Amino acid sequence: MTTNMKNNESKDRRSTEHIEFIENSAEKEVEQKMHSERDRSGSKDGGVKNANPKGSAHAKDLSGEKDRKHSRAHKEKGKTSKKELLDLIQHKNELLQKMEDEIKQLGNDLKNKEDRLLRLAAEFENFRKRNKREWELQKQQANADLIRELLGVLDDFHRAFENRVGEDDHFTSGVRLIFSRLMDILSKYGVEEIDAVGKRFDPRFHEAFGEIDSEEIDEGNIAQVIQRGYLLNGQVLRPARVLIARKRKEPEEHAEDMGK
Repeated sequence: MTTNMKNNESKDRRSTEHIEFIENSAEKEVEQKMHSERDRSGSKDGGVKNANPKGSAHAKDLSGEKDRKHSRAHKEKGKTSKKELLDLIQHKNELLQKMEDEIKQLGNDLKNKEDRLLRLAAEFENFRKRNKREWELQKQQANADLIRELLGVLDDFHRAFENRVGEDDHFTSGVRLIFSRLMDILSKYGVEEIDAVGKRFDPRFHEAFGEIDSEEIDEGNIAQVIQRGYLLNGQVLRPARVLIARKRKEPEEHAEDMGK
């Protein structure tokens, strides 16, 4: 914009110089015409000048005064035109400044609207993600409630298999097949059994129901599972109820304890 203003000022100077050149040319032309007229007048009145020198001098003074008035009027007209040109240039500069201010204001308004749109887009994206997370949590909670109800059915299956006597017949094999398919479906939804026997007791996944003497299992580890525990997508759905192994006491130590 500064470059444009400099170009405009240069054009204005050239315009002013052109006008001054035209004015000077006009003044010279007027002066030449005036001299020509005086020369012609002098030629015609040559005889009269000798007869009446005072009248000729008076006429010459009147002609010179007329020329001077005409020249002053022409100069005043030139001055007025120059002032009008300067006023026009000033008005033009004011319009350019006003346009610059309006363009700057429009740029600021556009930037503010762009920032507002970006904020709205970010807020909408956050809202969409939050809705998605909440929906996933609700879905997982609904699945967890349903699967938690099915855990009792799984316990019944396990008790039936543990109390089964003899070899499996066709009916028992069919029941085992149904149980296997049920576990496959639950596994597809993220259900897995908590591994407990022989593992170190962990209160996050295990619930201790007591202790039991064991020589095969290290003391402090889980010796027996009373009720199986399950995870759902890595989260505890139901902790495993277990018995903790302890070191078997020797008879002498047991007697000493009784004596005490």
